[in-house]
Amino acid sequence: MSVSGFRPFSRQAKWCPKWSVCCLVSLCAFAASQTSFGQVIPTSRSNSNRFYAKDALFEIPPGLEYGETFQGPIDLPLVVQNPDIAWQPKYSAPSDTLAEMGRQVVFRGDVYCLDFAFLTVRVIEIQGKPVWYMLYRIRYLGGDLRPTAEPDAYNNQVYATPAKLPADSVSELPARFSPLFRLHVNNLRKEYLDQVIPGAKAMIASKERIEGPLYDSIEMQKVPVKLWRDTDQVDNTLWGVATWTDVDPRIDFFSVHVQGLTNAQRLKLEGDKIKYLQKNLVLNFSRP
Repeated sequence: MSVSGFRPFSRQAKWCPKWSVCCLVSLCAFAASQTSFGQVIPTSRSNSNRFYAKDALFEIPPGLEYGETFQGPIDLPLVVQNPDIAWQPKYSAPSDTLAEMGRQVVFRGDVYCLDFAFLTVRVIEIQGKPVWYMLYRIRYLGGDLRPTAEPDAYNNQVYATPAKLPADSVSELPARFSPLFRLHVNNLRKEYLDQVIPGAKAMIASKERIEGPLYDSIEMQKVPVKLWRDTDQVDNTLWGVATWTDVDPRIDFFSVHVQGLTNAQRLKLEGDKIKYLQKNLVLNFSRP
């Protein structure tokens, strides 16, 4: 069994300020600028003497933005696909008709984001075959954003700055983390989805000395995500690993796209259909 690693860029991980369409399904990825910093973090509260070396574990703080608490305005497909429903009422305002109420609709809701930390991508040899993997840690720190209506000078309800909820007041936690890891190579125009490789998780856990449970992408979806606080006696940190195999050995620059850390999304109307754009985390790496 052998291990090798990769070098992150100087700004190796960020929420990128753009939207790009993902393949296969009507989901798209965007990100907002956020610099990551190395952390000296213990792997478990049960053993305070075990630390990763400085700058070995890169932590990405939750990247919440006020504009993510609403989507739109957008015309609903019902209105776009059925222009004949428009009519001019005689005894009420046109804005009371279904056709007008379905135009320029704004959707609002709470937004959460998980704290994400990772070790740089490494390669381990399993049964004579190289397996690329990335070890990561997730925590839910609270601090969700909630759209809040305020009365203006004319007593109309308007939405100004969203409220940041205290961690203890959150009523609906992100009950599950459903990760999707994509290893993307621009210059080779290739993309690799995270795979569950039998036997890889146990060998990686042994090599990285993870004392608690280590979950693959399928197992992670079954584990409840609970609020993490420094003062709690129980550590609600979750550790997972993403693995890839049959990766092109010519790769020198690549990125890992992480989906599922936040419920932030944006709606986009293309023709008579709505696409749901989801926020992804993009991690850039170089291979010396």
